[in-house]
Amino acid sequence: MKEVKLQINEVEKVLNIPTSVEEISDEYLKTITERIKVADNYSLIAIVAICPLNDIILNVKRNADRENRLPAIPLFIKSGKASNEFNSNIAFKNQVIVGQSQLVIAHSAVAKDNYLSFGYVCNAIHKDTTIGKRMEEFTNVLGYFVDFKIVPNCDIVGYYSK
Repeated sequence: MKEVKLQINEVEKVLNIPTSVEEISDEYLKTITERIKVADNYSLIAIVAICPLNDIILNVKRNADRENRLPAIPLFIKSGKASNEFNSNIAFKNQVIVGQSQLVIAHSAVAKDNYLSFGYVCNAIHKDTTIGKRMEEFTNVLGYFVDFKIVPNCDIVGYYSK
């Protein structure tokens, strides 16, 4: 985890940004998605985006949008009632194989209190007026950010077992 200290309205706020997929805990993912109910034949997928922290800081300060170009890892979270055995056998946090175009048009699912979402982190960084002076702290540090999509089970064409 990379600790990012922010000064927002004279109050220090600390963000703990994962620097690997393994640092995103199962408990965190289960807790923030427990209120998301998934329809039959659909699955909730965590989209884990990877981005250098210094890129985020520079782009936020320049008001540039970088989110749509980030490399991402789709992880299975849960599904509604599956109509076939294949989808029923996908385990929590297995990396799934879903076409990029299907992920782009998939339904976004906003998890309440998701402090690891790309948007949440960008908004917090945008409010800090001092972070640009500390860029050396974030050089060569990759951040891992989590957002969620709901996809039809038929769009999941495979998965990697753990």
